[in-house]
Amino acid sequence: LAEGPRTADQLAEITGTHAPALHRLLRTLACIGIFSQDESGLFSLTPLAEPLCSSAPGSVRTSILSITGDLFIIPWSDLVYSVQTGQAAFDKHFGVPFFDHLTGDPGEAAMFSDLLIGINSPDAPAIAAAYDFSSCSTIADIGGATGHILVSILASHPGLRGTVFDLPHNQSGAAELIKSRGMSDRVTFTPGSFFESVPTGYDLYVLSHIIHDWSEAQCLSILANCHRAMSAESRLLI
Repeated sequence: LAEGPRTADQLAEITGTHAPALHRLLRTLACIGIFSQDESGLFSLTPLAEPLCSSAPGSVRTSILSITGDLFIIPWSDLVYSVQTGQAAFDKHFGVPFFDHLTGDPGEAAMFSDLLIGINSPDAPAIAAAYDFSSCSTIADIGGATGHILVSILASHPGLRGTVFDLPHNQSGAAELIKSRGMSDRVTFTPGSFFESVPTGYDLYVLSHIIHDWSEAQCLSILANCHRAMSAESRLLI
């Protein structure tokens, strides 16, 4: 629909779907403002639908695909298991913890990174504006995925440099994002696991949307590794 209005029949032919069923879905979405439908039966984009397009600023396309895919739908469908046992339904179905699964599935990992950027996009400018970065010159974004938070902070503070520290499967996505933001000369990527160690020698260490993901024992391990890497003058920003 980004290319112009279409009927349900036209869209069904393009997408390889059942025209009457697709029409019912489109009509329902039009009722809640996702699309519009005119008297001739043509469906069009609305402002609410525009972020679904991959080319739109602030696109949520990959976020929607991720949230409605197996990564989220399957665990939620077995919520009762988690409530009954206290264990993760994700681990039960996929056989490994969430982030271990992402490590073995680069495509899913890339979509999840895009999802995090979409969900956390308001955070970066708020952090950049709220915290006084004048006392530091280097930042380590620990568990920073593809580096959205770090490059957003650096965009507001030209004198800063930093590294994104995360598992190796995020390296290519980080390189692409860093380059797209014009930060290749100021931001590096350091592969590793924060359960083992973190880079040493940085003025500021950032843990953004990390601590809530882990058990208390695991959080203490992450924080202890940060503590070992920090100098007496370093600071930790959570």
